[in-house]
Amino acid sequence: MKVGDLVKWTNYAVLDDTGQYCARSHLGFITKIICEGNIRVYCEGKHLQWNSWQCEMVSKAVRTDDK
Repeated sequence: MKVGDLVKWTNYAVLDDTGQYCARSHLGFITKIICEGNIRVYCEGKHLQWNSWQCEMVSKAVRTDDK
C-alpha cells in the first residue's frame, strides 16, 4: 500500500436499529504512511488513522514513476 491508493476498511462493531451487530464498510485514500501497520486516510471528509492490516486494497494509485 502506498500514498494515493484507495482502500476499504470494514467496521464490524456497528449496531443497527435492532441492536444487532452489522458490518459497515468505509472507503478512503491513503494520505500518509505513519508507521508499520498504521496509515492515515481521507474518508468521508475527514482524515482518519486506520490499521493497514485491517484494510483491503481497492485500487492502486496511478503513478508516473511506476514501471
